[in-house]
Amino acid sequence: MITGKKLLEFYILWTINKAPKCGYDIMKELEDFFIMKRMSQAIVYVTLRGMESKKYLKGTKGSRNKTIYNLTNLGEKRLMEEKGFMRMYVLKFWDIIEDVLENTNGDDTIGQST
Repeated sequence: MITGKKLLEFYILWTINKAPKCGYDIMKELEDFFIMKRMSQAIVYVTLRGMESKKYLKGTKGSRNKTIYNLTNLGEKRLMEEKGFMRMYVLKFWDIIEDVLENTNGDDTIGQST
């Protein structure tokens, strides 16, 4: 089963793999991705610290005393494992995804009520 925590951890691993980031940048990306007004800072930072304690991430002080996170070797391995899990999860919903992507009403807007 996929939980919100598991999805958040996967997103953090995935986005930091693309480029090192601080907690604030991750939080803003999540707000944009999920079309949220405000992502909980506490949830993001507690998750980052937990992932750092599991040795998936390594934080270093950057400019303005921000902690910039990078993936460790263990984090890269964890990301690959999680990608496999996410792939299986997404494939379960493939019919639904195809149906949604074949939207025939011409409305490709995101986040707007009809």
